Amino acid sequence: MRITDILSKDQILLDSTFSSKEEAIRSLVVEAQKSGCILDSTVVLSAIMEREKIMSTGIGNGFALPHCKTSGIEKTIGVVAVLQSPLEFDSLDNNPVTVIFLLLSTENSVGNHLKLLSRISKIMNSPSFRAKLIATKNQQDAYTLFLEEENETMPI
Repeated sequence: MRITDILSKDQILLDSTFSSKEEAIRSLVVEAQKSGCILDSTVVLSAIMEREKIMSTGIGNGFALPHCKTSGIEKTIGVVAVLQSPLEFDSLDNNPVTVIFLLLSTENSVGNHLKLLSRISKIMNSPSFRAKLIATKNQQDAYTLFLEEENETMPI
């Protein structure tokens, strides 16, 4: 499974503003709900927040990857937010984040979930990719950026 299989241009939010980590996660779940894939947003939000209690998904380098496997969705989905200004996210490197990638997977998709976490982390840990994404001005260009990067670094 590829990132671009679970992400559409409409699920890429540019110039987002949130006042807290919790607000950001809630807003991304609401955005994911627009896809029609979420069966129960309360279950999804609870699963993500439980995951955050175990360990922050603020990976570092200005990037966070909140994620969970849950029965509250029909299929795997991703939502990306590029922030107007950095947000405190309890990151492992103690720095705020400017990009958040929410990954929601079905409970029985352990293998695909781990592959997607790895792919997303690999792409987002590239300083040049992050810089290009942050500089992107529209959703289609941002989606194309993911598509091109994935094709270049992780061919099928």
